[in-house]
Amino acid sequence: MPQAVETPAGPRPRRKRRLGRVAGGLLVALVVALAAAEVVLRTVVGLGDPPLYVLDDQIEYIHRPSSTYHRFGNTVRINQWSMRADEFPAVKADPRELRVLLMGDSVLAGGGRVDQSELAATVIGPELARASGRPVVVGNASAGSWGPPNLLAYAERFGFFEADAVVLVLNSNDYDDVPGLEPIGPQWPTRRPLLALQEVAENYGPRLLARLGIRGRDTAARAATHEQDVAQALGALRALIDKARDRGARVVVVQYLKQSELGSSGTPEPGYAAIRAVADAAKVRTVDTSGAFTANGVPRRNFFLPGDNVHPSAAGQRALGALIASAVMQELGLTGTVDPPSRDSR
Repeated sequence: MPQAVETPAGPRPRRKRRLGRVAGGLLVALVVALAAAEVVLRTVVGLGDPPLYVLDDQIEYIHRPSSTYHRFGNTVRINQWSMRADEFPAVKADPRELRVLLMGDSVLAGGGRVDQSELAATVIGPELARASGRPVVVGNASAGSWGPPNLLAYAERFGFFEADAVVLVLNSNDYDDVPGLEPIGPQWPTRRPLLALQEVAENYGPRLLARLGIRGRDTAARAATHEQDVAQALGALRALIDKARDRGARVVVVQYLKQSELGSSGTPEPGYAAIRAVADAAKVRTVDTSGAFTANGVPRRNFFLPGDNVHPSAAGQRALGALIASAVMQELGLTGTVDPPSRDSR
């Protein structure tokens, strides 16, 4: 009777067990790394609690009303009117009350890198109250990438809140900024992400792709409709000015210059002249920020967020606020002076 031949165990089972332990260790390390990254992104960087938006058929999108967020160590508060401003009633509580409504885009909205206390809309309230001797309410109807059609649609929905002065803060890009210019995506989140890592993947990933030239609306389509976009945006600007005047408000247009448009080497972009032409035709007061972003030898770059050609830093918000407050005082014929930004602006 033949004997059974035993198959040697060999090293293969041990190798499989070793590979299994390595794979398990790598999985544990990955989970630990992701958990650590989540903690860092939330506690150090300040991600995970983005300001939320509500999509709207007429306005395109607005801030979710009555909300508070903590972003990059800063506070973002949205009132019942979807403004980044303190709460206030729709009508004046005191006949002496001075009301100013600021309207614009992310320059006024500030974003998460600027605290609520540092916004131009926040700092001008006490300045105007001190200079005018009257109680002051300042509204801030603004959101990232809003153009004149968005502002007009907002005013048609909510009105002007009995404002004595309406200040339109516009940059050169606003002359052709219309709804649909860029697709509504992760930059306007409508719900809070479960993880800060999720926000990085969904929000900052598409932004990186956009910087690399991968955009939602191709160049050919943009060029084909450009003249229509300009006509729509500038027509909305004139309609907004007229509507504010019809409600008894004085209107001021502030032309906000990007860093690349300032200084001896900078030149305003074509939209600057187009917006100025509409304002001049409507006979409204216009001022620009060319002088505001130079104070007592402070470097111009200090008035902008680091690495940002457009958005003002805390110092830039103060300088913009001082410019707005002075223009409002002049437009309304009020006595008093507004303090300029401090010498150590940074």
